[in-house]
Amino acid sequence: MVLRSLRIEFFRNLLDDLTEFIGAALKAGNAAIVVATKLHRDGLLPRLQTYGLNIGTAIEQGRYVALDAADTLSTFMLNGMPDLVRFMKLFGDVVATASEAAKADEARVAISRKCVISCGHMVTGRRRFRFPGRLGCSPYG
Repeated sequence: MVLRSLRIEFFRNLLDDLTEFIGAALKAGNAAIVVATKLHRDGLLPRLQTYGLNIGTAIEQGRYVALDAADTLSTFMLNGMPDLVRFMKLFGDVVATASEAAKADEARVAISRKCVISCGHMVTGRRRFRFPGRLGCSPYG
C-alpha cells in the first residue's frame, strides 16, 4: 500500500515538473518535445491546458511534439542497445522541425525525457544506458 502512494506522489510530482517545464517553454513561444508513456502524455495535456496554454494550437503549429516512449526507443535500439546514429537521426529531425515552428526571437526547444526511463528499463533491462562518448540517458532529465 505504501509503494502505491509513493508511485502516485512520484507521478504527481513528475507531471507538475513537466507541466512547469513544458508550459514555460510554450508560453515563451518556444517549442517542446515530450517523450513519455501514454499515461504521462494523457496526464500532461489537461495540465498544460490548465496552465493556460492552447495545446491544440501548439500541436498544429508544430511547437508541441509528444512521442510515445516505447515507439521512440524502438526506432533507435539495435540488438537491445541504443544506437547513436539512429538516435541522432531521429532526434535531429524532430528538434529541427520543432525549432522551425518556434515563435520566439531566439528559438529554443525544450525536451523532456524524464518519463522515458521506465520504458528504457523495460526495453534494455537496465535503469541507465549510455551511448559512446558523452551522450547518455539518465533519470535526471
